[in-house]
Amino acid sequence: MIELFSILLQVLTFLLIFSFPFNPSNLNRLVSTRGNSLNYIDCYLVNIVFILNLLLFFSFLNIRLEYIFIVLLVISIFFTILNRNYLIEKINKKNLMKFIFFIIIFYSMCVMMAHAPKLEWDGFHWISKSLVFVNNQDIQTLQNADMPMYPHLGGYLWALFWKNSYLELEYFGRFFPIFFYLISIFSIFNLLKIKSEKIIFI
Repeated sequence: MIELFSILLQVLTFLLIFSFPFNPSNLNRLVSTRGNSLNYIDCYLVNIVFILNLLLFFSFLNIRLEYIFIVLLVISIFFTILNRNYLIEKINKKNLMKFIFFIIIFYSMCVMMAHAPKLEWDGFHWISKSLVFVNNQDIQTLQNADMPMYPHLGGYLWALFWKNSYLELEYFGRFFPIFFYLISIFSIFNLLKIKSEKIIFI
């Protein structure tokens, strides 16, 4: 039961951390789209790209993962409080249903991973990179990890959410690819402009 509750907290943490710095209001002003066509799903994609670039930069500085996570969490909470009126204004039945639907799918997929958290052959190469960051070792240590030619950002993200998960379980770090995958699918449905809610939910 504690594990299921911790997975829910981790799901909500992803939604919180990647909700800044852009929201539909400031993003539409920034890119000057006609008719304010960018919504929260689009903002999540832009925020993911923005934060991943920040994390790539921080990965070279050998800063402890705990500090980076706390800074991300505090800033995201600050942005959420700052934009609370805009968030409340945008809540309606249609958006709320999509949000709940997204959380249910995300949570279900995370629980499925928790049920069978096995690694395939490629995962063993990535986890060796992740362990370098989990153990707060210098980035130069990556040259001794398996497959040093692999990029290290995936292992860094894995380590960041593993080390700062509520139970510090390894597979909690693997929830980010699920999050990114689902955001991408929801974004595709936005681009297709399917109006039927039933088709979207199916």
